[in-house]
Amino acid sequence: MPHLAKVWDQRDSDSDTATHLTLEQLGLESDTDSDSDETEREVEARTKRYKKRKGKKVAKRTKKSLPARGYLFEDKVDITNIMDPADMGLQVLQARRKGKLELFKAPVRYMESMKEKFAGMAAKKEGRPAIDSLQWGDTPVYRESWPKIDAKANLRVLFYNVNGISALEDFIEMEMLMQTGAQEQADILMVTELNLNLHNKAIKSRLIQTVKQYDKYAKVQFSFPPENPNTTRAFNMGGTMIIVQGALAGRIGSQGADPLGRWSWMEIKGDGDKSLILTCAYRVGKGKGTVGGTSIAQQEIRGLLKRNHELASKPRAAFNLDFTNFSTEKQNEGKEILILMDANTPIDSAENRTFLASAGLLDIATSRHPDLELPRTYQAGSRCIDEAAGTTTALSWVKAYGLFPFFQHGLYDHR
Repeated sequence: MPHLAKVWDQRDSDSDTATHLTLEQLGLESDTDSDSDETEREVEARTKRYKKRKGKKVAKRTKKSLPARGYLFEDKVDITNIMDPADMGLQVLQARRKGKLELFKAPVRYMESMKEKFAGMAAKKEGRPAIDSLQWGDTPVYRESWPKIDAKANLRVLFYNVNGISALEDFIEMEMLMQTGAQEQADILMVTELNLNLHNKAIKSRLIQTVKQYDKYAKVQFSFPPENPNTTRAFNMGGTMIIVQGALAGRIGSQGADPLGRWSWMEIKGDGDKSLILTCAYRVGKGKGTVGGTSIAQQEIRGLLKRNHELASKPRAAFNLDFTNFSTEKQNEGKEILILMDANTPIDSAENRTFLASAGLLDIATSRHPDLELPRTYQAGSRCIDEAAGTTTALSWVKAYGLFPFFQHGLYDHR
């Protein structure tokens, strides 16, 4: 997000000359902090052992369900000169901390920067099709309580290209993202373009901590480029993330990430021998960026060269080949595939159709809604470039599919 301190300007997120916020400014000075290596489960176990030694009874903890829709985002500071958060589409739940729903307060300076960016994005809506402001496809149906999974419950997957999670205000945008997931009752959150240096343990731990504030048993999987550009920066191009919440987290088997950071994946174990591989991916655009630069494409090219990849100079083609091999391997093991990704090409293009066919996948949008015209999914574009696809069996499990209007939950440049 643009800010008075100019952390980075995401309107040109591929730029190699942006100014970045340092870890020292964030209070995350060390990426080898001993405390960051201790997980929440380890801390809890240590606390229980201590209490038992003191002869104290450890109370059994129970998980609480969030209300069906909860409260709207509220700002309890003076907003005389600040746009109402509800008008910015930031209708999000309160943070659930310490088992209670508490008011979430957005800092004034952050709200001012949000107002500035919203005004710029809102101007882009002029002259655009009305479909930009409408729900496309199926409309979400909400449960009476959540998170709660029983034998007949449907699962909801929410996918967003956020064009970066700002490190400002202690990663407030990660908090907003989790609130969006809670508001929409998403059992699974998939996110691309985190644009954070996840090589740094302190940054990664802070994101996981935010997730755990909502569900301490949630499972998280990241993928990120293999290059660590500068440990004093919070910024690094690219990255994907999968978050699985509720009782579904207990069904996660194996999980992992592509070594070049192009996709992350988790395996959900179903009844019997059923298994579904959830995949969140980012395929680079056609531009390759400045040679020797830190764009995602350049990092991938260098990584492919190190691996003597046959398509090292063509990162998009390399993605298509490598993911096809990944998908084929998993399907040969009897597993189904579900992939959501920023394809960076129209999903009905010849390139994308060839990719899906080779990977043994079917597009969900056109399969579910063959009579609807595909909407644009990128604010600066004109076509649908965000893909959701699955194997034939996985597609048969999909009960609904839709796209929210632009700015429904935040100021993301994708819908």
